[in-house]
Amino acid sequence: MSVTRGAALGLTFVVPALLSAGSSALAGDSGAAACQAAYEDAQLLRRSGKLIEAREAALVCSRPSCPEVARRDCAGWAGEIQREVPSVVVVAQDEYYVDEHGARVFVDGSERAEAASGRAFELDPGEHVFRLERPGYEPMERAIVIVQGERDRILRFPLRALAPPPPAPAPPHASPPQERPILHERRTYLPAILAASGTAAAFGVSAWLGLTGRSDLSDLRSTCAPACTDAQVDPVRRKLVASDIVLGVGLVGAVVSAFFFFRPPQIGPAAPPTIGVILVPGGASLSLGAAL
Repeated sequence: MSVTRGAALGLTFVVPALLSAGSSALAGDSGAAACQAAYEDAQLLRRSGKLIEAREAALVCSRPSCPEVARRDCAGWAGEIQREVPSVVVVAQDEYYVDEHGARVFVDGSERAEAASGRAFELDPGEHVFRLERPGYEPMERAIVIVQGERDRILRFPLRALAPPPPAPAPPHASPPQERPILHERRTYLPAILAASGTAAAFGVSAWLGLTGRSDLSDLRSTCAPACTDAQVDPVRRKLVASDIVLGVGLVGAVVSAFFFFRPPQIGPAAPPTIGVILVPGGASLSLGAAL
């Protein structure tokens, strides 16, 4: 009974020890595999130009958990790759080459938020497509070759402002009413001149008729009076009567001429007043026309 109990106690202490040793061996095997994979990846990625990933792999295999030979090689590679990884600084400028902040920077389709603040960021060597976007400006896209080992290279991108939108068409509106031209007040003395001319003509005709009539009357008195016939007297009588009528017309014309002289009419679209003297058998008539 005691032997059996002792054997059981012995197995109780041996099994945990074996399990602990097995788990340590498994952990050691997985760590060694990770170190070996990182050791190989660091070299392959470096040869293919993927320096950032190669540096990360070199840092993995340089951990204290990796074999000493691997740690020594990987630590040296990590330092070399660090010096080979290029970095750039992106600067956005307006059309006047003034630096602009707040532009979004995309590299190979992925946004690099750190670039918007003006900080340098690392890239693998080779060609990369840069795209900058900023409100109010046209997007700028350019392919640039990044050289291995070049640090803090400044890349300037001139942005072009967007053209302002065309102004909205003015709403249709009725044309303003055309103002009538203001006619300045102008007066004319033409009616007074015409009336005075007619008056002068009437006085002249009246004087001629009167003088010739009185001359004929004097001849009749010296030849046939008082036995002159009607055929001899009537022409003289008509001349004297016509002289009186034309004299009256001349007096009326004088009044009209004075009226238009002191109150000349305004010039307007209406026809100016007209005055005329018409000689008729046995007398004369004065015509006056005006638009009121």
